[in-house]
Amino acid sequence: MTDSRTCNRLGIEMADRRRRPSPLFTFILCFSLWFTPGQTVDSFFGMFLQQCIEECPAKYFTSTYGVPCTDSCDKRGSDYYWCHSSSGWDYCSPGVNIDYFGSTCRNDHPCGNYGEKSKMCYLDRGGWSRCSQVEPKAMIQNTINLQECKTHCKYYDSGDYFWCNTYDNWDYCSPLPDITYRDVKCRAGHKCGTYGEAYSWCYTSFNDDWDYCGVIHPGECAYSQSFRRKRQPDFPNVICTTEGDNNNRRVTTFTEEGQSSIMANINNRMRNEALNLINQWDNQRLSEQARSNLISSDHLRIDNQGLINRNNQRCYNLQIQINKARGSSESTTVSQVICPLDTPADYIRTAFRRSLERQARVIVEVNDGPSTSPNNNNNNRKCCKRRKI
Repeated sequence: MTDSRTCNRLGIEMADRRRRPSPLFTFILCFSLWFTPGQTVDSFFGMFLQQCIEECPAKYFTSTYGVPCTDSCDKRGSDYYWCHSSSGWDYCSPGVNIDYFGSTCRNDHPCGNYGEKSKMCYLDRGGWSRCSQVEPKAMIQNTINLQECKTHCKYYDSGDYFWCNTYDNWDYCSPLPDITYRDVKCRAGHKCGTYGEAYSWCYTSFNDDWDYCGVIHPGECAYSQSFRRKRQPDFPNVICTTEGDNNNRRVTTFTEEGQSSIMANINNRMRNEALNLINQWDNQRLSEQARSNLISSDHLRIDNQGLINRNNQRCYNLQIQINKARGSSESTTVSQVICPLDTPADYIRTAFRRSLERQARVIVEVNDGPSTSPNNNNNNRKCCKRRKI
């Protein structure tokens, strides 16, 4: 990775582009979700779920190597599902708890290793079969040139920018909403968007200075500006909605709790190191026992502080800590997430980023209920459907 492409890509047009007139605002989603007198939580979520997409985006992994697919998990004329990866081609599962032929795994023997190198599951129709991990995408990160990132948006220290691999090559991206690829905040009132261009950008000052940024689109999750609780800051919350088997609906909310004083003050370089550490999170080494150093970087580590009970759910208490002795009345916590035991890895990564961005503890809460999709009608489906065969 070198910096040569910075000049090639950004320098050519920067000097010649005129400052833009007052831009048109591009809205990716439009929410008006204030609670009104007499409105229930169910009716609120019913309004929100109207905005959801047909099929939930997901990240697919290979069966043998356990690495991400670099293209789609499809049959391609075969009678089984497969994809390409950095380790070569391999079998993959097209949906959660589905084998590589498209058969359903039993609920009591879901896709797992079971002491083997490759993932396996026991099928509803009987017999063991290969399968692979399928991870939901909470958010979809796009590059400055409107390409979807196939890897996490990572910080490149030597070049002082964020980048990701795309399906064709690599490109610059933004690690958080409304931040440029060089980690500068978009100015208030001007979100990252295309504004009629073939790339995404935002103003960074009221002198009309601007730079490139990558738009973060909703996946299974989306931002809801106006959903907040009493005494909670007016910041967007994250709401994730999925529809599973038997028309069950799951709504997952991310809310901030506590004051910024509970978090350590860190500089941009430390924050970018934390973002790279969060990218490595894959629910590895999680257990019901408290444990330190689940994963670590030069100056930071992720700890499992043990289980707590919250709203009748058993939850992990996960924290990103600075690797140093804590002084009197000093916090070494830079991000904290309280989440149920079965929270997907990408949801936890999203919660860690949210906590880091807002300097507040993030609580992940899950509510299950019946689907609002009558008779499983695709035209009336109210939330994204995880792919099933």
